[in-house]
Amino acid sequence: MKRIFLGISVVLAVFISGFLFKSFSAPSLATTSIEDALKNQWGIIGQTIHIEPIEDQVVVFSKKGTGDSYTLRSDFVRRNLFGWKWVWGGGFGGYTGQYIEQVPGITSPLLWGELRNNKIQKVKVTNVSKGNFYEAKTVSYLDTRIWFVFPSKNDKVLNIEGISEKGEVIDSQKID
Repeated sequence: MKRIFLGISVVLAVFISGFLFKSFSAPSLATTSIEDALKNQWGIIGQTIHIEPIEDQVVVFSKKGTGDSYTLRSDFVRRNLFGWKWVWGGGFGGYTGQYIEQVPGITSPLLWGELRNNKIQKVKVTNVSKGNFYEAKTVSYLDTRIWFVFPSKNDKVLNIEGISEKGEVIDSQKID
């Protein structure tokens, strides 16, 4: 009986130690705020454009830099028992969009970009093979406008259309 108890105790101790190590391991220590989690990962986080809840975490869209020299980022941050922890992120500069196919803990990919043409009022993303479509959410903050959508992971070829207030297609891009 003592051997069984000792065996179970050792297994539990190893499990708890592994959990604590994973939760507190560098570079992304669990912190009390989303901003602190991003600062632990990147140092300076820049200007937060929007925070969007998705499943059991949030996506933080941000802008770092000024003028024509800036980077747009999307970072996934998850809340755990000890606070907020950075999960995954990436950014771009010099072009207008990003497709993130797989993020730990998220069942849908993220497709997002910057709206640089002021005539575009909404963005429509269509699955070319199936014909189903998504209307992207658009967000403005100061001088930056972004759009984003969480399409199905089965959508392989997508057409992105920037649409004017009158319903005219102003810009169109296909990704696969």
